[in-house]
Amino acid sequence: MRILVVTVGGSPQPIVTSISQNKPDRIYFLCSRKSEEMVDSICARAKANDIPRSIEIIGDEDDLNVCYADSLRLLGGLRKQFP
Repeated sequence: MRILVVTVGGSPQPIVTSISQNKPDRIYFLCSRKSEEMVDSICARAKANDIPRSIEIIGDEDDLNVCYADSLRLLGGLRKQFP
């Protein structure tokens, strides 16, 4: 299973390109509440609406320690779920 974990924030084009090129089986979007609204647009542009996806909200996008901890929590959970 190919899992793509991406952060959402700036330009959506690199994410669209990554989805198109890597053709993941599942996508996890790590984003703030502000950037959460971009996910549907990104999936539509990448023609990936049929790919299962999850959105993980970062607790405080302005605190690097929180971003790091939230990222580690997500990746650790994925490693356990998909060894």
